[in-house]
Amino acid sequence: DNGANVVTVRNLTSQVGRLGNFFVDSLMITGGIVAIAGALIVGLAGFRYVFHRNMVDTYHSIPVRRRTLFLVNWLNGFLIWFGPFLAALVVTVLLGLGKLSFLRNSLSSLVMSEAEKKTVSFWLTGGGLLKEDLISLLALTTAFLLVYHLVLLAVMICGNMLNTLVTTAVLGTGALAIWALFYGFCGVYFHTFVQNAHTGYRQIIYASPLASSIVLLIRRGDYYELNGGSLFWLDVAVNLGLALGMGLLAFYGYRRRPSELAEQGLRIRPVRFLIQIAVSLGAAMGGWIFFYMIGESAGLVWGIFGAVLAGGVAFGVLDIIFHMDFKSFFDHKILMGVMVAAGVCTGLLFYYDWLGYDSYLPEAEELAEIAVYNNLRSNGYGSYYDLDHTEHPLNSVHIRDIEAAYAFLESVTMPVR
Repeated sequence: DNGANVVTVRNLTSQVGRLGNFFVDSLMITGGIVAIAGALIVGLAGFRYVFHRNMVDTYHSIPVRRRTLFLVNWLNGFLIWFGPFLAALVVTVLLGLGKLSFLRNSLSSLVMSEAEKKTVSFWLTGGGLLKEDLISLLALTTAFLLVYHLVLLAVMICGNMLNTLVTTAVLGTGALAIWALFYGFCGVYFHTFVQNAHTGYRQIIYASPLASSIVLLIRRGDYYELNGGSLFWLDVAVNLGLALGMGLLAFYGYRRRPSELAEQGLRIRPVRFLIQIAVSLGAAMGGWIFFYMIGESAGLVWGIFGAVLAGGVAFGVLDIIFHMDFKSFFDHKILMGVMVAAGVCTGLLFYYDWLGYDSYLPEAEELAEIAVYNNLRSNGYGSYYDLDHTEHPLNSVHIRDIEAAYAFLESVTMPVR
């Protein structure tokens, strides 16, 4: 043991590694929190005047075109975050380059073996550090714009802060939440459902900008650790496209926004009903699964009760929020009833497997071979996430006796209820 304070190639290499990780992992955590929180703050504060009648009348009476007013406020919000962030990042990078130079100079007093020289050849260089910083800057800027434009879009279609926050939350995470509920139902009710083999979240995540911004920052770290082996660049391209689209919609919404919307709720009926439908369906499914789990032997009855209660309450509460009137709870009784019924039917669909998911089998003549693997009863490890990997245990199993294979498949798809 050379001790923590003894200068060795191994010690210096460890410090270089930690330096590189700082500008990726640590920066994605701390910088990501500031970027996402900052986007929420400047997005809400920059156009706060549209929520107040006296303020919006004053702003819109100024002899300036609305598009100019929007662009000025947009740029102001962006620079409030980007200016201090960039200045702090430049100072931090300079300190990092100085630290890297010091570590390299420390090698001059060491006599290195060939193996150690090879290790040093893989050290992070000054150019490499700048490259990683620029990639991290791109990731953080993309995350900021994604959340910033999401908030601005919500601001432009809502008349007050409460409606904006609710709309931001639903548009930002709703699609992923609905997918997660369906995924959870599959895991609870479908006995042939392999949870780890389903990666649909990789696509659905883009429909939830708030969640997508966080995933983007996580994949930035994966990109560095796996030397480019991640979905990072695809994430950047898709999220920048989404940010641009939401930014254009927010710009269009501001130009068409009536001043009378200030201090009101959410007047755009298609958007309002879409949000209510998604939230009430999600609430009904969540209520079903919650009460089903605590209902024990009467789980089905409790599941139906939970779906009716949670779905109905969620729909009515959103009507109150969007109309800013407590009397609006039952304003859309028919649609509320339809959504409650849809939630109950969704639960029954999974409970009774009306789609035949567990009992589905292809025709025997369509089978070429099967492979069977259970990681709990095997001496070889293989993650379901690596099914395409050539060394996965499933790739070494080839059962081509179709009659025996089909009999096995029939036995494992027999109804268990």
